Amino acid sequence: MRYFAQQYVILLTALYIASSLFAGLVLKGGVIQYLYDAVLLVLGFVIVRPIINIVALPFNALTLGVFSIFSTVIVLFLLTLTDRNFIIQPFVFNGISVSDFSIPAFHLNIFLSYLIISVTIQLVYKFLMNLFEL
Repeated sequence: MRYFAQQYVILLTALYIASSLFAGLVLKGGVIQYLYDAVLLVLGFVIVRPIINIVALPFNALTLGVFSIFSTVIVLFLLTLTDRNFIIQPFVFNGISVSDFSIPAFHLNIFLSYLIISVTIQLVYKFLMNLFEL
């Protein structure tokens, strides 16, 4: 039970950060919707994602683990199918400029939106898991 509670808090935080960073992740319904979608995301990460990782093990081995990002994409896609208030849509990345490094603005299609949002959720998830050593 403690494991699920920890996963819930971490994925709720990751979902909030991803929706704050990207306009392509829309949750209609406020705080209650965040809490509900975090429950569905925990179920996806605990039940569905390990099954996908086992099925995609050869691809994961060939890509040295990079393919595991697509398991998160599939979990997010299943979440958008099950919950009408959880929407991932195409959006425009405004760009970023820090010192001499800059990324120009560009338009993300629906696949890249899923990919960028899932990478963000997975990075925050892994960071918080390592931070709290779970």
